[in-house]
This record gives sequence, structure tokens and C-alpha cells, in this order.
Amino acid sequence: MGWGVSPSVVAVGDVNGDGKLDLIVGVSNNGNNGFFSVLLGNGDGTFQPAATYGTGGFPANSIALADFNQDGKLDIVDTIGANALRLRLGNGDGLFNPAVQYLTFLRPDFVAVGDFDGDGRPDLAVANSGAGDVSILMNNTSGPATHFSVSAPAVVGRARAFNITVKALDQFGGTAVTYGGTVQITSSDLAALLPPNSPLTRGVGTFTVSLSTLGNDAVTGTDTTSPTINGSTNILVEDTSLTQLTTSINPGYFRHDKITYIATVTASSLNTVPTGSVAFYDGLLPLGSSPLIAGTAKLMVPSLRIGSHLITATYAGDSNFVGSSAMLLQKRSPAPFPVP
Repeated sequence: MGWGVSPSVVAVGDVNGDGKLDLIVGVSNNGNNGFFSVLLGNGDGTFQPAATYGTGGFPANSIALADFNQDGKLDIVDTIGANALRLRLGNGDGLFNPAVQYLTFLRPDFVAVGDFDGDGRPDLAVANSGAGDVSILMNNTSGPATHFSVSAPAVVGRARAFNITVKALDQFGGTAVTYGGTVQITSSDLAALLPPNSPLTRGVGTFTVSLSTLGNDAVTGTDTTSPTINGSTNILVEDTSLTQLTTSINPGYFRHDKITYIATVTASSLNTVPTGSVAFYDGLLPLGSSPLIAGTAKLMVPSLRIGSHLITATYAGDSNFVGSSAMLLQKRSPAPFPVP
């Protein structure tokens, strides 16, 4: 095999997937005029005629092969004298896409491939002779989707709408941003309200769901073309509650009196009474909490400072009911005359 010019670097790998080793040869032609050639192997020690790729005028200092985008096809990376390295994604048939260039430090003379962070993806180490150092370039590309993750609230109220997030993941658990399929949302709750089949945006989608069957229900996302690409989550569906908040004194007052706040919690199922406690807040300031007794919780507090106060009563829920809250605006005005 002869080029009539100066081959300087070589890499070996099966770039067309036929099980036979091929050659990738970097060639320097009259100084800065460089190219590299791909010679497909016949498996008997001979090779087919070279397919030549230009290098933008700079010869390759070093060449390495790896599957950088996790599509099962070998790609080519090479360093050049223009303080850069170039990546060409392989098509799997011995042909390669146009180069994408990445800047490095001064005079990158050698590139090596290794998984430096243990995520299963090939990373790069580049020796920069002009800078006297080594650059590490971590691979953050994603591979094809192998499964979905489905995230949702752990507990939801019956017939209350909530959001789920479906994410397409590759074999390493990274987001498969190139996923171009369609997702079907299903549930073990036959009365569930579910979204239509939908695509994801850069591997992620958010959908609105409503469940009506009490207990643990599964929500599953499945690729409509490849059902093995799927994922699910279990959600506890509890009955809903309603909290109402009242005050023992007119919401607008001026006397320095103690105040009792009364929270009444009712259930959508009239034959069951919510249990637990209610926490009371003045804005973000906790005022205290009280247990529910026959569906009612009361809290007495000292008189509030002059001004407006957003009072909130929050019921956290129990084993049968999801929580709820209520608010009222309490305003204490300055007294128009001396108050004893």
C-alpha cells in the first residue's frame, strides 16, 4: 500500500461492522496539506482501495477510534496542529460524517480514549506539547433510548389532576435527548383520565393525569413503536379533603384581643372523618398546630401586630386523605381612639 506521500499515524478497528479489521491512516502531504484514508479490510491481510477524507489543510497528529455517541458504530477523532481535535461520527458502513471541531490547548500531539469517570462512555485525554499539559474532555453525549423513567407525586387526591414527567434514558441512565418516538401513557386505574399519545422534547415530557381508584395505582409510559422501551411508577391515591378557616374576631379589628382560629376539615366521603392535625401560619411564621377533634382544630393566639396578615391553615392529611389548606386575610388597624 503506497500513498506517494508521508503516512504519519494509523488506527485499527472494524468501521463497517463486517467483523474484519480496517485501517485509518493519517497522511501528511507537503507539510500542512494533510488528509486521512479509510482502507476496509478483506479479512485476509489485504485491503480495499482507500477512501480519502480531507483534514482542512492540517495533517493529523494522532487518530483514535471509539463509539462516542453510543450508536454501536465506530467514530474517528484526530488531533491537528491548529490547536484542535476533530470528531467524525461513523455511519457503520465505513463512511463518516463531516468533522466537528473542538479547540484544545497549544499543539495537541496525541489523543487517547478511556472512560475516566466510570459512566460507560468513552472520554478523551489530549497531550498538548505546546502548553506542557494534558486536557481531559468528558463525553456528555447521549445514546439511544433504552427505557423511560416516570416521576410523579407519591400521594395524590382522588380525581385531582396532577403532572407526571416521562424521561427517555439511555443505557447509562443519561437523558436520550435524540429520542424521536411517541409515548403512550396507561394506568392500572381503569377510570383514569390520561393524555393522548405524545412525543417528548429532547427526551423529556410532562403530562397531566387524574386517578380515581383509591389505593396504589401504576402509571406507565411506553414507546408506541418499541414496547420494550417503557417505565412506570406507583402512586397512592387517597380521598380528598376540604379545609375551611374562620376567625373568632372580625377580620378587620383594632382591639388588642386574643384570637381563635378555627379550621374545619371535611371529606369527600361523608362516612369518614379526617384525622391528624392542622398547622396555622401567619404568612411564613408558624403560629402553632392543633389536633383535629371531630373534624375541627382550634388555635388561640395573642393579638396580631398592626397591619395585614395572611393566615393559613394547613391540613397535612392522614392515611386515608390527602392534605388541603385554606387562607384568610386578618387586618388589625390602629384604634381611632384610645382603647382601654
